[in-house]
Amino acid sequence: PTDALRDFHEISVETMKFGIPELKQAQIELGRVTRDTLESKGLTSVAAPGFQAPGVLVFYSPSGIENLTMMNNFKSQGLQIAMVRGL
Repeated sequence: PTDALRDFHEISVETMKFGIPELKQAQIELGRVTRDTLESKGLTSVAAPGFQAPGVLVFYSPSGIENLTMMNNFKSQGLQIAMVRGL
């Protein structure tokens, strides 16, 4: 718990130095660029246009690609994802 408190404090200080409004805009821009990239690769968003959050991106995985393969592709690029098998 002590390490977590220290880390949180350091992140809070860094956030305040960067600026809350600037951080918000940077997060929105990161989400937009990421969403545009995924869509350019042919992935389809689960969220309807107008209901897409900038920081939570949920996409259908392409048919014909095993979920584990897709997960490993993202993991190899340093991205953390969650996957659910189709219903």
